Amino acid sequence: MDSHPNETHEMLKALKEDLANRHESAMKAMEDRDKRGSAIKIVLPIILSAALGLLVWYFENKIQTQAAENNRSIQGKVEENNRLLSTRLALTEEFYKRKLDAYEKTCTQIARLEESLERYDGLELNPDVGAQATDSMNAVDHLSKSDFLYLSPKFKDQLSDLWQMGVDRMSTSGGDNADTKKKLSAQIKNLRDEMNSDLHTSDLNWLPQQSER
Repeated sequence: MDSHPNETHEMLKALKEDLANRHESAMKAMEDRDKRGSAIKIVLPIILSAALGLLVWYFENKIQTQAAENNRSIQGKVEENNRLLSTRLALTEEFYKRKLDAYEKTCTQIARLEESLERYDGLELNPDVGAQATDSMNAVDHLSKSDFLYLSPKFKDQLSDLWQMGVDRMSTSGGDNADTKKKLSAQIKNLRDEMNSDLHTSDLNWLPQQSER
């Protein structure tokens, strides 16, 4: 009879200890869960921020790389266009220089022809005038048939007409032909106008103005 209460007491004690252990384990588990939850709450934003930062860096770097490539491409095109423009300007300048030289040479021959034809009235007194006129006529005829690259077609046609007028003037055998002289003056003016138009130098007078006689 005395042993029975002791057994009951021992069972209650064991039950209390078991409950206490279970409670302690449960509390510890809850504490561990809270710690893990707190750690996740702390670490997760850091991880997300780092991932977002890497993503932003990646796209910024990609954009900057693409922009740099575009800038290099544009710079290359600009440099190429500058080289082409420089080459074109150099060629244009050289062409215009040669064109100007061709017209200057032609003007010299026209002026000589004009002078020789003006003096042609004194052929009997000065036979050298005839030789000078012939040389000038040959030079003008040669120029009208050459320099296809630099002299305008219209100018060369007018030069041929001037040559023909010179032939008509010389065919008078030194006589005074006022109509022929007037035609020569008008033709020289036409040549000057066409040359200035072709050279875009309308404000310049390459050939002497002729006064009416």
